Formats: sequence, structure tokens, C-alpha cells
Amino acid sequence: MRDVNVSHTIAYGNVVDTASARSMVATPLLNAVNSDALPNEGIVVISFNEIQYILESISGISALTSKVWYGTDGIAGGSAVFGSATSTQVAQQVALFSFSYVGDRINPNYNRQNLLD
Repeated sequence: MRDVNVSHTIAYGNVVDTASARSMVATPLLNAVNSDALPNEGIVVISFNEIQYILESISGISALTSKVWYGTDGIAGGSAVFGSATSTQVAQQVALFSFSYVGDRINPNYNRQNLLD
């Protein structure tokens, strides 16, 4: 990736439902986002099936859903994003990309609004 600066990392344990995703991922992530004033923030999420619960846990949190989210091969190779109507809707809202599909063309993301329309 080019021109990407990492400001925070969050490691989480065993996410088994939306409540655990909220406490282990969404809340710490919200705290990290609120602590910085970076205008071009994006969120890279490395996960597998727990992505459903992570997306559900950020539903309605505009500080997180207003960012572009980027996935990795664990997300691209699975169907957990579509595990619920909420996770599907949030994935669309955050324009969840996977590096497997977009290569290094992630910054800036000129086509985000087209993807959300």
C-alpha cells in the first residue's frame, strides 16, 4: 500500500456475538477515532466470520460508519458479511472493500459515493 499511515491498532479476542464485538472492537475503535482528527481516515479490518458481528456492532455509530472500511482476504473469501440484514447494510454503508479486489488503489477512494448510491 502507498501513502498509508497507521495511527491505531486494536487486537481483539473471541468475538462470538454483537455484544462482544461492541465491547472488544466498536468501543475501542470509537475511542481511537475520536482521539484523532485525521481527515482521510479509513479502517482496515482483519477478520473472518466475526465481521458480521463487528459490522452489526457499529450500526448507528456515525463516527465509524462514515469511514471507508477495507477488508482482507478473510472477508473476501467468506460470506459472513451477508450473515444478517444489518451487517449487509452496514457493509454497503461503509463501502467495505477487500484488498483482494482493489489492490493498492485504496487511497484516495474517489468512487466511494458511487458505491453508496
